[in-house]
Amino acid sequence: MSLTSDESNPSQEPKIRDLSLSRDGHLMAMAFGDSAGLFSRNRTTGALALLEDVEDGEGGIGTIGGSSHAVLSQDGAHVYIIGRQDRALTAFAVATAFLTARIRVSGGTGLGDAVFFHVTLANAGNAPLRDGDTDEFVDTLPSPLLLLDARLDQGAGVVSVDAPANRVTWNGSLGIGEEAFVTIEARIGEAFPGQLIESQAVLQFDANGDGVNESTSTSDDPDAPGNEDANVLLVQEIQGIPTLSLWGAISLFAVLASGLQGGSSSPCDRLPSAGRRCRSAAHTESRASPSAPPKQVPSIHSRLLLESPQLGNQP
Repeated sequence: MSLTSDESNPSQEPKIRDLSLSRDGHLMAMAFGDSAGLFSRNRTTGALALLEDVEDGEGGIGTIGGSSHAVLSQDGAHVYIIGRQDRALTAFAVATAFLTARIRVSGGTGLGDAVFFHVTLANAGNAPLRDGDTDEFVDTLPSPLLLLDARLDQGAGVVSVDAPANRVTWNGSLGIGEEAFVTIEARIGEAFPGQLIESQAVLQFDANGDGVNESTSTSDDPDAPGNEDANVLLVQEIQGIPTLSLWGAISLFAVLASGLQGGSSSPCDRLPSAGRRCRSAAHTESRASPSAPPKQVPSIHSRLLLESPQLGNQP
Protein backbone atom coordinates (compact mmCIF):
# COMPACT_ATOMS: atom_id res chain seq x y z
CA MET A 1 0.00 0.00 0.00
CA SER A 2 1.36 3.40 -0.96
CA LEU A 3 1.40 6.14 1.66
CA THR A 4 1.90 9.03 -0.77
CA SER A 5 -1.23 11.10 -1.35
CA ASP A 6 -1.88 12.88 -4.62
CA GLU A 7 -3.59 16.18 -3.83
CA SER A 8 -4.61 16.64 -7.50
CA ASN A 9 -6.40 13.28 -7.50
CA PRO A 10 -7.52 12.42 -3.96
CA SER A 11 -9.42 9.32 -5.09
CA GLN A 12 -6.24 7.70 -6.39
CA GLU A 13 -4.33 7.46 -3.12
CA PRO A 14 -5.44 7.64 0.52
CA LYS A 15 -4.52 10.81 2.35
CA ILE A 16 -2.58 10.57 5.59
CA ARG A 17 -4.82 11.93 8.34
CA ASP A 18 -2.74 11.42 11.45
CA LEU A 19 0.42 9.79 12.76
CA SER A 20 1.86 8.99 16.16
CA LEU A 21 5.26 7.91 17.51
CA SER A 22 5.96 5.56 20.39
CA ARG A 23 7.71 7.09 23.36
CA ASP A 24 11.11 5.67 22.38
CA GLY A 25 10.57 6.66 18.74
CA HIS A 26 11.06 3.25 17.11
CA LEU A 27 7.39 2.70 16.16
CA MET A 28 4.99 4.87 14.18
CA ALA A 29 1.25 4.48 13.61
CA MET A 30 -0.62 6.18 10.75
CA ALA A 31 -4.25 6.74 9.88
CA PHE A 32 -5.09 7.25 6.19
CA GLY A 33 -8.39 6.91 4.37
CA ASP A 34 -10.20 3.81 5.59
CA SER A 35 -6.94 2.19 6.72
CA ALA A 36 -4.27 2.30 9.39
CA GLY A 37 -0.69 1.11 9.42
CA LEU A 38 2.07 0.28 11.88
CA PHE A 39 5.70 1.00 10.96
CA SER A 40 9.10 0.44 12.50
CA ARG A 41 11.28 3.55 12.43
CA ASN A 42 15.04 3.96 12.30
CA ARG A 43 15.73 6.56 14.95
CA THR A 44 18.95 7.68 13.24
CA THR A 45 17.81 8.03 9.61
CA GLY A 46 14.04 8.22 10.10
CA ALA A 47 13.49 5.42 7.54
CA LEU A 48 10.17 3.57 7.88
CA ALA A 49 9.36 -0.09 7.29
CA LEU A 50 5.76 -1.28 7.14
CA LEU A 51 5.04 -3.97 9.73
CA GLU A 52 1.26 -4.35 9.36
CA ASP A 53 -1.73 -2.52 7.89
CA VAL A 54 -5.46 -2.94 8.41
CA GLU A 55 -8.34 -1.76 6.25
CA ASP A 56 -11.96 -1.16 7.05
CA GLY A 57 -14.20 -3.99 5.83
CA GLU A 58 -11.39 -6.57 5.70
CA GLY A 59 -10.48 -9.25 8.20
CA GLY A 60 -13.58 -8.66 10.27
CA ILE A 61 -12.72 -4.99 10.87
CA GLY A 62 -15.55 -2.56 10.32
CA THR A 63 -14.96 0.32 12.71
CA ILE A 64 -12.15 2.39 11.18
CA GLY A 65 -13.96 3.90 8.19
CA GLY A 66 -12.69 7.40 7.52
CA SER A 67 -9.94 6.94 10.10
CA SER A 68 -8.89 10.34 11.38
CA HIS A 69 -6.57 9.68 14.32
CA ALA A 70 -3.93 7.08 15.19
CA VAL A 71 -2.44 7.07 18.70
CA LEU A 72 0.28 4.77 20.04
CA SER A 73 0.29 4.01 23.74
CA GLN A 74 3.40 5.16 25.62
CA ASP A 75 4.68 1.60 25.96
CA GLY A 76 4.06 0.91 22.26
CA ALA A 77 1.86 -2.08 23.07
CA HIS A 78 -1.38 -0.71 21.57
CA VAL A 79 -2.58 1.46 18.70
CA TYR A 80 -5.88 3.37 18.95
CA ILE A 81 -7.67 4.29 15.72
CA ILE A 82 -10.64 6.66 15.53
CA GLY A 83 -13.05 5.87 12.68
CA ARG A 84 -14.79 9.16 11.92
CA GLN A 85 -17.45 7.65 9.69
CA ASP A 86 -18.18 4.83 12.13
CA ARG A 87 -17.83 7.10 15.17
CA ALA A 88 -15.77 4.39 16.83
CA LEU A 89 -12.52 3.98 18.71
CA THR A 90 -10.74 0.70 17.98
CA ALA A 91 -7.73 -0.64 19.89
CA PHE A 92 -5.19 -2.94 18.25
CA ALA A 93 -2.59 -4.90 20.19
CA VAL A 94 0.99 -4.45 19.01
CA ALA A 95 3.48 -7.32 19.32
CA THR A 96 6.88 -6.49 17.87
CA ALA A 97 10.51 -7.39 18.52
CA PHE A 98 13.03 -4.59 18.92
CA LEU A 99 16.77 -5.31 18.81
CA THR A 100 19.12 -2.91 20.60
CA ALA A 101 22.91 -2.86 20.96
CA ARG A 102 24.73 -1.00 23.73
CA ILE A 103 28.51 -0.74 23.25
CA ARG A 104 31.07 0.39 25.82
CA VAL A 105 34.77 0.81 25.07
CA SER A 106 37.82 0.01 27.22
CA GLY A 107 41.56 -0.21 26.65
CA GLY A 108 44.17 2.27 25.52
CA THR A 109 43.93 5.32 23.30
CA GLY A 110 47.50 5.59 22.01
CA LEU A 111 49.08 4.31 18.81
CA GLY A 112 49.32 0.52 18.88
CA ASP A 113 47.11 0.18 21.96
CA ALA A 114 44.50 -2.57 22.24
CA VAL A 115 40.84 -1.46 22.28
CA PHE A 116 37.91 -3.59 23.45
CA PHE A 117 34.28 -3.09 22.42
CA HIS A 118 31.85 -4.67 24.91
CA VAL A 119 28.54 -5.26 23.11
CA THR A 120 25.23 -6.00 24.84
CA LEU A 121 22.52 -7.15 22.42
CA ALA A 122 18.97 -7.17 23.78
CA ASN A 123 15.42 -7.72 22.61
CA ALA A 124 13.59 -4.71 24.06
CA GLY A 125 10.29 -5.54 22.33
CA ASN A 126 7.22 -7.41 23.53
CA ALA A 127 7.55 -10.28 21.03
CA PRO A 128 10.34 -12.83 20.43
CA LEU A 129 13.09 -11.80 18.01
CA ARG A 130 13.35 -14.42 15.28
CA ASP A 131 16.46 -15.15 13.26
CA GLY A 132 15.79 -13.30 10.02
CA ASP A 133 17.22 -13.56 6.53
CA THR A 134 20.37 -11.50 7.22
CA ASP A 135 22.87 -10.93 10.03
CA GLU A 136 21.16 -9.05 12.83
CA PHE A 137 24.30 -7.19 14.00
CA VAL A 138 27.04 -5.86 11.68
CA ASP A 139 29.98 -3.84 13.03
CA THR A 140 32.52 -2.67 10.45
CA LEU A 141 35.35 -0.99 12.33
CA PRO A 142 36.59 2.26 10.79
CA SER A 143 40.21 3.01 9.97
CA PRO A 144 42.63 3.24 11.75
CA LEU A 145 41.19 0.48 13.95
CA LEU A 146 42.51 -2.98 13.05
CA LEU A 147 40.25 -5.91 13.93
CA LEU A 148 42.02 -8.65 15.91
CA ASP A 149 39.29 -10.97 17.22
CA ALA A 150 35.71 -11.24 18.49
CA ARG A 151 33.89 -13.75 20.67
CA LEU A 152 30.47 -14.53 22.11
CA ASP A 153 30.83 -14.28 25.88
CA GLN A 154 27.27 -15.21 26.83
CA GLY A 155 23.87 -15.80 25.26
CA ALA A 156 22.59 -17.18 21.97
CA GLY A 157 23.67 -16.61 18.40
CA VAL A 158 26.81 -16.98 16.29
CA VAL A 159 29.64 -14.45 16.03
CA SER A 160 31.67 -14.30 12.82
CA VAL A 161 34.91 -12.40 12.14
CA ASP A 162 35.92 -11.11 8.71
CA ALA A 163 39.40 -9.68 9.37
CA PRO A 164 40.14 -8.48 5.80
CA ALA A 165 36.88 -6.50 5.82
CA ASN A 166 37.43 -5.33 9.43
CA ARG A 167 33.90 -6.61 10.16
CA VAL A 168 32.18 -8.55 12.97
CA THR A 169 28.65 -10.00 12.69
CA TRP A 170 26.15 -11.61 15.05
CA ASN A 171 23.34 -13.81 13.79
CA GLY A 172 20.66 -15.24 16.04
CA SER A 173 17.37 -14.93 17.89
CA LEU A 174 16.41 -13.60 21.32
CA GLY A 175 13.38 -14.08 23.50
CA ILE A 176 11.56 -11.19 25.11
CA GLY A 177 14.04 -9.41 27.39
CA GLU A 178 16.91 -11.78 26.54
CA GLU A 179 20.48 -10.56 26.01
CA ALA A 180 23.68 -11.70 24.31
CA PHE A 181 27.16 -10.41 25.09
CA VAL A 182 29.95 -10.00 22.54
CA THR A 183 33.52 -8.71 22.93
CA ILE A 184 35.40 -7.24 19.97
CA GLU A 185 39.16 -6.72 20.19
CA ALA A 186 40.98 -4.26 17.94
CA ARG A 187 44.19 -2.24 17.80
CA ILE A 188 44.77 1.41 16.97
CA GLY A 189 46.85 1.48 13.80
CA GLU A 190 48.25 4.46 11.95
CA ALA A 191 46.66 7.57 13.44
CA PHE A 192 47.73 11.04 14.51
CA PRO A 193 47.36 12.52 18.01
CA GLY A 194 44.03 14.27 18.42
CA GLN A 195 42.30 12.19 15.75
CA LEU A 196 38.67 11.27 16.48
CA ILE A 197 37.56 7.73 15.63
CA GLU A 198 33.79 7.15 15.42
CA SER A 199 32.50 3.57 15.45
CA GLN A 200 28.87 2.44 15.22
CA ALA A 201 27.25 -0.89 14.40
CA VAL A 202 24.19 -1.44 12.21
CA LEU A 203 21.23 -3.59 13.30
CA GLN A 204 18.81 -5.38 10.95
CA PHE A 205 16.01 -7.36 12.55
CA ASP A 206 12.61 -8.95 12.03
CA ALA A 207 10.17 -6.90 14.09
CA ASN A 208 6.91 -8.54 12.95
CA GLY A 209 8.05 -12.16 12.89
CA ASP A 210 7.65 -12.84 9.16
CA GLY A 211 11.24 -14.01 8.70
CA VAL A 212 12.41 -10.88 6.88
CA ASN A 213 14.73 -8.35 8.55
CA GLU A 214 12.78 -5.31 7.45
CA SER A 215 13.64 -3.08 10.42
CA THR A 216 16.92 -1.24 11.00
CA SER A 217 18.62 0.54 13.84
CA THR A 218 22.11 1.50 15.04
CA SER A 219 24.14 0.82 18.17
CA ASP A 220 24.30 3.20 21.12
CA ASP A 221 26.95 4.41 23.52
CA PRO A 222 25.05 4.24 26.84
CA ASP A 223 27.34 6.86 28.39
CA ALA A 224 26.26 9.46 25.80
CA PRO A 225 22.97 11.36 26.20
CA GLY A 226 21.14 10.23 23.03
CA ASN A 227 19.40 6.99 22.02
CA GLU A 228 21.72 5.83 19.25
CA ASP A 229 25.11 7.51 19.69
CA ALA A 230 28.32 6.31 18.08
CA ASN A 231 31.34 5.41 20.20
CA VAL A 232 34.04 8.08 19.89
CA LEU A 233 37.74 7.54 20.63
CA LEU A 234 40.29 10.36 20.88
CA VAL A 235 43.80 9.24 19.92
CA GLN A 236 46.28 10.41 22.55
CA GLU A 237 49.90 11.44 22.02
CA ILE A 238 52.49 8.96 23.31
CA GLN A 239 54.18 10.47 26.34
CA GLY A 240 57.99 10.40 26.00
CA ILE A 241 60.51 9.79 28.79
CA PRO A 242 61.44 13.09 30.53
CA THR A 243 65.00 14.29 29.75
CA LEU A 244 67.34 16.82 31.31
CA SER A 245 69.00 19.66 29.47
CA LEU A 246 72.81 19.86 29.47
CA TRP A 247 72.91 22.36 32.31
CA GLY A 248 70.30 20.40 34.22
CA ALA A 249 72.48 17.27 33.97
CA ILE A 250 75.57 19.21 35.10
CA SER A 251 73.68 20.59 38.08
CA LEU A 252 72.43 17.12 39.06
CA PHE A 253 75.97 15.75 38.76
CA ALA A 254 77.32 18.49 41.00
CA VAL A 255 74.70 17.82 43.68
CA LEU A 256 75.41 14.07 43.66
CA ALA A 257 79.18 14.58 43.71
CA SER A 258 79.03 16.99 46.67
CA GLY A 259 76.91 14.53 48.61
CA LEU A 260 79.29 11.63 47.99
CA GLN A 261 82.46 13.66 48.81
CA GLY A 262 81.72 14.52 52.43
CA GLY A 263 85.24 15.62 53.46
CA SER A 264 86.06 12.48 55.51
CA SER A 265 88.19 9.58 54.28
CA SER A 266 86.34 7.00 56.38
CA PRO A 267 82.84 5.81 55.47
CA CYS A 268 82.24 5.09 59.15
CA ASP A 269 82.42 8.80 59.90
CA ARG A 270 79.40 9.35 57.64
CA LEU A 271 77.43 6.41 59.11
CA PRO A 272 76.64 7.29 62.72
CA SER A 273 74.22 4.38 62.98
CA ALA A 274 77.01 1.85 62.35
CA GLY A 275 78.35 2.43 65.88
CA ARG A 276 81.15 0.41 67.34
CA ARG A 277 80.91 -2.42 64.82
CA CYS A 278 82.03 -0.19 61.96
CA ARG A 279 84.88 1.34 63.99
CA SER A 280 85.96 -2.08 65.34
CA ALA A 281 86.15 -3.57 61.86
CA ALA A 282 88.29 -0.71 60.64
CA HIS A 283 90.56 -1.03 63.70
CA THR A 284 90.96 -4.82 63.20
CA GLU A 285 91.91 -4.33 59.57
CA SER A 286 94.59 -1.83 60.48
CA ARG A 287 96.13 -4.22 63.05
CA ALA A 288 96.19 -7.14 60.64
CA SER A 289 98.63 -5.40 58.24
CA PRO A 290 100.59 -2.76 60.17
CA SER A 291 103.47 -2.67 57.69
CA ALA A 292 101.39 -2.50 54.48
CA PRO A 293 101.84 0.84 52.74
CA PRO A 294 98.63 2.80 52.15
CA LYS A 295 97.20 2.41 48.68
CA GLN A 296 96.67 5.39 46.52
CA VAL A 297 92.93 5.28 45.76
CA PRO A 298 91.40 8.13 43.85
CA SER A 299 88.58 9.86 45.59
CA ILE A 300 84.98 9.14 44.66
CA HIS A 301 84.76 12.54 43.03
CA SER A 302 87.77 11.73 40.86
CA ARG A 303 86.31 8.38 39.75
CA LEU A 304 83.04 10.03 38.79
CA LEU A 305 84.88 12.54 36.65
CA LEU A 306 86.88 9.80 34.93
CA GLU A 307 84.02 7.39 34.31
CA SER A 308 81.10 9.77 33.66
CA PRO A 309 79.88 9.71 30.03
CA GLN A 310 80.11 12.82 27.90
CA LEU A 311 77.03 14.92 28.61
CA GLY A 312 77.32 17.12 25.52
CA ASN A 313 79.46 19.39 23.49
CA GLN A 314 81.43 21.81 25.60
CA PRO A 315 81.02 25.41 24.63
